[in-house]
Amino acid sequence: MIDFLPTFRIHPGMKLRVAVSIDNEPYKALEVPGSDGSEDEWGPNRKMGVQNNYVQAQIKTVPLTAGNHVVKIRAIDPGIVIDKISLE
Repeated sequence: MIDFLPTFRIHPGMKLRVAVSIDNEPYKALEVPGSDGSEDEWGPNRKMGVQNNYVQAQIKTVPLTAGNHVVKIRAIDPGIVIDKISLE
């Protein structure tokens, strides 16, 4: 899980996305919930994000074995602020 601070897109029409890779697998794009412009500040993602001071996105992975793993996160779009990363 990645917790993002609830931010708005810097440029209209852009999204807020990061790319995530685990153990050198190909990067997968992950969009910040509520950032695609389909809802205004009263939409459910934005409203709850502001109330909770974070929006959360889940990283889809294959089952991982016990031990060390490498997680890489790269910004695709500007304006993203990561608050917390949780590995379960």
